[in-house]
Amino acid sequence: MGIKRLEDFNQDVETIKEVLSSMPVNNAKNLALYLDKVKEYKEEYSEYRDDVLKELKKRSAKYLAYKPSDRMEVIKKELLDYKDLGLFNPINTPFEKMGFDTLLYSLTHYYKNDLTSVNNDIKEALEKFETAGITLTENDFVYSNYARKYIKELLKDDDIERMKDVFEDLHWKCPDVISHIETSFRILFDKNIKVFENYLEERRKEILIDNLGYEDYVLKKTNLSKELIELEFYREESLVNKFMEGKLMLNDYTVVNVNKSYSKFLGDNCDMAVAKGKVDDFKNLLFNLEEYQNYLKYSYILDDVKAKYAQVDSHANEVAKISKEISAITADLARLTNEINEGSTKGFLFFKKKVDIEKHYLDINEKVKELDAKYEEYDNAMIFEKMGKHISNTSSIYDVFQFVYSFKGYLRNCIKAHEEDIDISKIKRIVKDFDAFLSNPNLNILKNITFSVDNDLGVILIDHYKMFEINVKADDLTIEGIDDLVKSLHIILNSYYLENSGLTMDFINDLFESKKLIEMYD
Repeated sequence: MGIKRLEDFNQDVETIKEVLSSMPVNNAKNLALYLDKVKEYKEEYSEYRDDVLKELKKRSAKYLAYKPSDRMEVIKKELLDYKDLGLFNPINTPFEKMGFDTLLYSLTHYYKNDLTSVNNDIKEALEKFETAGITLTENDFVYSNYARKYIKELLKDDDIERMKDVFEDLHWKCPDVISHIETSFRILFDKNIKVFENYLEERRKEILIDNLGYEDYVLKKTNLSKELIELEFYREESLVNKFMEGKLMLNDYTVVNVNKSYSKFLGDNCDMAVAKGKVDDFKNLLFNLEEYQNYLKYSYILDDVKAKYAQVDSHANEVAKISKEISAITADLARLTNEINEGSTKGFLFFKKKVDIEKHYLDINEKVKELDAKYEEYDNAMIFEKMGKHISNTSSIYDVFQFVYSFKGYLRNCIKAHEEDIDISKIKRIVKDFDAFLSNPNLNILKNITFSVDNDLGVILIDHYKMFEINVKADDLTIEGIDDLVKSLHIILNSYYLENSGLTMDFINDLFESKKLIEMYD
């Protein structure tokens, strides 16, 4: 059975309507004849439907079966090889390189999480020590018996129901037991700093193979990331899949809307041949606008750095001073805990005279709080010290942002100062987004603008694209306004690369309708 033209089907439908309308249904016999005729037509046209579906599948199979380029998966796997390049960061310390700054932050905010998350953070911290060749036991937690008890039980068996009982018991005795654990980890890290430094040095040697240097690896990562962006956004299969999945809306890509997008930058009645010749300029504009938008989004971080940079000299030598204070408090903690343990083993009368256990526990808790405050002072002082060494008046905005990301504790403080009452999940999301922004291989503006000079980046961007006869309005250069410009640029680029692949929007529309019909009747 051959497939009819649509016009023929429509004519057949009208004929069938006339035939059925002329058939009497005034009694059982006539009604039966009527239903038999309907059944006959249904069977006939079901065959036509099946033939049409078969043909639709045949014609659309290639496009509906599109998979991401194999090259994309290769690149993603290769990029995993560069995940430890942060170990070469000359700015931050082993504490940040090992990820303890982020991990212990999560731990100290345990009250925002569940106990399972807390236990996972503790186990991850223990694993980090193990990775460096340090096996911690409960006996290493000599600065708090509460911390020691919890670690002992967790190492014995991490069954969550049992650990809830352990936590319940210890928490009533010491509401700050998790803080005690976090503080102990910081002390133990400082105690083993040389071991971590040696481990990191060996890891760096393992990473730098094939006679390649650090800068070589950075360049390779950048080039791979750029290639991945091209494959993810502008390859035929990627574009088709996005339309089929509804990530790109068909209505946005009508001839009218595409022309309107071009006109936004080139004026009304622009020459489309000339417009399409500017595709590389439009792509660069897209990257620059996204970069500028993120600059606006994170400008409060830049403001904080500027304020601190002006105070660097007044914070000289603070790190060394606070380090001595931390050592003294740490020694007091070890002494108090030791006195409790020694006193508990002596006779009742002797123990009563020599050790007031309850007071010692109160003192320990106060010492832990004091130590937490000192570590906070230390971290803040470290920012000033590192800023004095690694930031100068000639540093670019990008350099400054990279500096801040090197110390995620500082980054989180900037975020919290900017947005009051922000929860930990949102802070983590902003940190992740900030990382993604700095990892963008197409950043250009911020790498060439000095942070200490008050430049109007919006004006610089506008003037730059005037040279390419592309108009960007100052009123549109807000965080929200840029979203609209970016959308228009995506329409321009997606339509261009689709057309360049030999596909039209009419074809994409037909393919989308075919997909719906196949899913409906298959």
